[in-house]
Amino acid sequence: MINIQKEKREKVIKFIENFQKSKDNFYIKYKFDTKEASISKEELSLLNDERIINKIHNNIYNYAVNVVSVKDFYDYNILKSNVKRWKRILREVGYDISLYNIDLFIYMDLTSTCMNKSCIKDNISKELEPKIHIIKFIKELDGMLSRRDYIKIVKYSLILCEPSLLEKLMYYIDLKDELESVYNIKLPQKINGKKIYNILKNKEKNSNSIE
Repeated sequence: MINIQKEKREKVIKFIENFQKSKDNFYIKYKFDTKEASISKEELSLLNDERIINKIHNNIYNYAVNVVSVKDFYDYNILKSNVKRWKRILREVGYDISLYNIDLFIYMDLTSTCMNKSCIKDNISKELEPKIHIIKFIKELDGMLSRRDYIKIVKYSLILCEPSLLEKLMYYIDLKDELESVYNIKLPQKINGKKIYNILKNKEKNSNSIE
C-alpha cells in the first residue's frame, strides 16, 4: 500500500482526468478500435492500492505506443509533457519507479530521439535509408522492450549512428556485463553510454576493414 496524502491524491486524480480526456480525443480522432479501459472513479478512490497506480502506468504506456504508431507530433509532444509530469507525481507520492515498469520512460526517451529526426518529420525527405531504419526501430521498440532485448536496441543505436539511444537506455539499464559478453570486450567499471558507443563503433569499423 502507498500512503498518499489528500493534497497529493487530488493532484494524481486531476492528472488522470486530464490525461484521459487527451487520450479519448486521440482515439476518436484516429478511430482506434481499442478495448483499453479508462480508470474509473471507483479506482481513483483506491489510489493507495499499488495495483491502481500500475494500471494507470500501463494505460499511459499503451497510449504512448499508439501515439507513436501514427507519428502524430502534436499529440506526441503533449504526451511527452504528461509523462514527465507523471514521473514527477510518482516520486512525490513515494512510488519507486525502478521497482516496477520503467518501459514507459525508456520508450519515451528513445522515441523522442527518433521523432525529432528531420527525415521522420518531413514526408518528402530524401534521407530514405535512415528513415527506413528509424521507422523500423520505432515499430519494433515496444516488442524489444517487452522481450528485454536490449542488445538489439544497442545494435540499432549503431546502425542509426545515434549514440543517444545507447546513452538513454543505459540510464535505466546496466548493460555492461551483457555488452562485454556479446561484443567480446572489456569495459571499465565506470563508463558512460557515449564512450561505450564509441568503443563499439570502432570495433565495428575495425572488423569491417579486416573483411
